[in-house]
Amino acid sequence: MTNLVRRIASRGALEEQRSNALAFQQWVDMINYNNVMYPVGYNQTLVGDREDVRGDFTGLIAGAFQANGIVFACMYTRMLHFSQMRFQFRQMRSGKPGALFGTPALQMLETPWPNGTTSDLLARMIQDVDLSGNSYIVRTGDRLARLRPDWVSILLGSQTDRESWVAGDPDTEVIGYIYKPGGLRSGEKEMLFHPERVAHFAPIPDPMANYRGMSWLTPLIREIQADQAMNAHRLKYFEQGATVNLVLRPPPEPQLNQDQFMEWVNIIRSGH
Repeated sequence: MTNLVRRIASRGALEEQRSNALAFQQWVDMINYNNVMYPVGYNQTLVGDREDVRGDFTGLIAGAFQANGIVFACMYTRMLHFSQMRFQFRQMRSGKPGALFGTPALQMLETPWPNGTTSDLLARMIQDVDLSGNSYIVRTGDRLARLRPDWVSILLGSQTDRESWVAGDPDTEVIGYIYKPGGLRSGEKEMLFHPERVAHFAPIPDPMANYRGMSWLTPLIREIQADQAMNAHRLKYFEQGATVNLVLRPPPEPQLNQDQFMEWVNIIRSGH
């Protein structure tokens, strides 16, 4: 732990200032639909020596999970299956798998927090993975706690302490997880967790990062936006009485005088 603190302190205030700001292009690459922000372009992967979850976590919650029935049904089905798993040891006899069994060592996974169950833990994990690509569970004493993924940064360092080290080099390693309640700009005090205390579940690797995961919803953002736009269009159609507004114009040639125009208008009105 002393070595971890020394590594972090050696990078000084410059790292803190650099990592707490989203790259300008990340804001440029966002669009707004129904007051929900969606990133649609490429985001910078490594800012300084941290890997941060991109700013689409709350957007996917509000614009997809809570507003799109298909996305909700898919995530709910995944959660129902995933949360039924149980943690067990397996006996090995002559190199072959035997019966499953449990021991008191699994107690923390069976009761992760007061009144919590394994199903509660797994449901939280798969929900965070679906929405952000990452789930972080930290051990605090004899309990487990969930860390909101968009408030977590993965702190990277060098195994060799090279002065010319750049995040992503072959000697890169995870040296800690930084949790900032309220997000990067909240002003709240950061909490640092050693890697041995954090279980990081990221089943779909992000190709633009070494340790961060990617949500399976990311490639579907445009399809979700199109579906939401169609729903909004249909709703407005029925709110307006399901009427089609038409504009009729007389032919350009020959030009009509005022009397001819009014006669034409009366013919249209009498027939409709």
